[in-house]
Amino acid sequence: MKSFHLTLIGLLCCFYGCTEGMEESAPKKSIEVTFSPTWESGITKATDTGFDTGDQIEVFAMQESTSGASGIISANNYANNVPYTYLNYQFIPSGEGIVLPQDGSSLYYYAIYPYTGQASSNFMFQVEPDQRSDSDYTISDLMTAYTTNASAEKTVALKFNHQLSKIIIDYSQSLSQLTNATFTLTNVYDKVQVDLNAKSFTATGEKGSVIMGSNGTNQCKAILPPQQFVQGDKMGILTTETGTAIVEAGEDINLTSGTERTLYLFRSGEKYTLSKKKEADPSIITGVPSDAVATPNPDIAPEELNTSIPSFSVTVEEEYDNKSIRLLLTGIQTPDNNWLELYGTGDSRQNIWMEIDNQPKGIAIANVGSGETEKPLIDIVFLVDNSGSMSEEANAVAREIIEWSNLLSQKMDIQFGCVGYSVSGSVNGALNITDVNTLSEYLNRKTGTQRTVGFAGPDEAELKSAATAYTSSDECGVLALRFADEHFSFRQSSNRIYVNFTDEPNQPNKQSKWSVEYVKDQQNWNVSQGTIHTVYSGKTNYQWVTNVREDPRLLSEYTGGTIIIAPSNFSGVTLESLPVTGAVTNSCTVRCNVTEGMLSGTHTVEMTILSTDGKVKANRIFENVTFK
Repeated sequence: MKSFHLTLIGLLCCFYGCTEGMEESAPKKSIEVTFSPTWESGITKATDTGFDTGDQIEVFAMQESTSGASGIISANNYANNVPYTYLNYQFIPSGEGIVLPQDGSSLYYYAIYPYTGQASSNFMFQVEPDQRSDSDYTISDLMTAYTTNASAEKTVALKFNHQLSKIIIDYSQSLSQLTNATFTLTNVYDKVQVDLNAKSFTATGEKGSVIMGSNGTNQCKAILPPQQFVQGDKMGILTTETGTAIVEAGEDINLTSGTERTLYLFRSGEKYTLSKKKEADPSIITGVPSDAVATPNPDIAPEELNTSIPSFSVTVEEEYDNKSIRLLLTGIQTPDNNWLELYGTGDSRQNIWMEIDNQPKGIAIANVGSGETEKPLIDIVFLVDNSGSMSEEANAVAREIIEWSNLLSQKMDIQFGCVGYSVSGSVNGALNITDVNTLSEYLNRKTGTQRTVGFAGPDEAELKSAATAYTSSDECGVLALRFADEHFSFRQSSNRIYVNFTDEPNQPNKQSKWSVEYVKDQQNWNVSQGTIHTVYSGKTNYQWVTNVREDPRLLSEYTGGTIIIAPSNFSGVTLESLPVTGAVTNSCTVRCNVTEGMLSGTHTVEMTILSTDGKVKANRIFENVTFK
């Protein structure tokens, strides 16, 4: 029995010895890494519900390096494009996964959703052109995650970030009646160049189209690369049961990486625009800055004013269901006899401000001289002193009027009229508003001062009869001015401009209705009745007396017109030298949005000019202005 026990003990010792030797020589078991997505800061997939079972990512793994380039995807990565599938709240290997290094060293990871198998440190990604299905929409949602520290853990947390932009179009504000509407984004970048190491995602390639998917009631959605749209850009096509309509960017829109942008679709008439604002803003339709961004007129001391602001014509424009006011001004002359280009609200070069009833207005400017607007509508009337003292000037004046009118007709929508007034204090000739050819024929009928004597045109008899009520004692430009104002057929909404040629004072024969002071009073001569420019070839050292012998240049001073002193024979005076030429050719339009109450009653308009260098300063208050 003892020998049996000894034998048994020997066998047991031998068995345990062999077991220990076997454990030392067995290979270590491979450990595959899994990934757990985190949802900090609301980061979810495009579906807004997190990853779905079956979603796939691809993962790069890089060994920790002492060279300072740790975590950078290179040509020699530990693992490339390894597919992982989402299951039970984590990503597990779709086949052979990433195995932790045998030596226990740590790894950096870079993950990309969705799985393509083609990703690298630098690659191009394209969103789906039709995102109406959930699957095509979600696989357009490029997301990336990376570890900032190397890990030797079996389960690694990954925080995913959206790298493209989610755009939602909400048409509930004014278009909730739409059914079966489809929105196709057009002229958009649908590709993005990805640089994983630089973490940059740049729209690239040719622009294409993307059909948006439904986002619930009265909304649609899509994923796009980061990109910008400028106000007026054609952004899409809206297709409904009744047809299609082009949709424009109502303002500048910027889609940035990793953001969600809701745009609101507004309809005005047949026009559709997208706005970042939920509330309808007329500026989206009219293109005029909102009053909310307007600033008050600058304060300028009266003694600092060095130029004038002309009168203007008023037009109410219909922008589909929205209205805006359009004011046409002639040019602003600077103290050094140049012409000021104007800039409105929101422009860093802003040099004109406007308040209506003490409320700052957002204004948009279009300068005619720079080709920024359509041809302005202008009616010009020449008031010509045809007394004997004008015999030296008469032919030259007529010649310049004809040449000047021909030149301006090529640049703008312009018509002309003419009134002659005599030494006997009467209106002795007139031609109603007409075209340049008819004006030329009228002035070329005779020579000298007789050029503007006599009535012509289809209403010749009516004008001749009306003129009998306009009498003074000597030359009186205001007589001619008021005759044209009260009897000529000015076009609706035209900017009225008068040019008075004389070498004599204004002589109203003590009748205040023919005085230059008549036009100073805005109750008599409102802003829409026009601006008066003066070409004066007489003496400037008269003893001016109100209602008797008045300075005719005051007509320009009171209405914001220009003045030129010409020699008695009119020599050297050409159409280029007439300041009124610059005033007309440098006209501009000032536009503002209509707000409550503007289209009824009368209003006070204050305009201020202050150039960016502070050298041009003007201010004028217009009373009793109506907008209609």
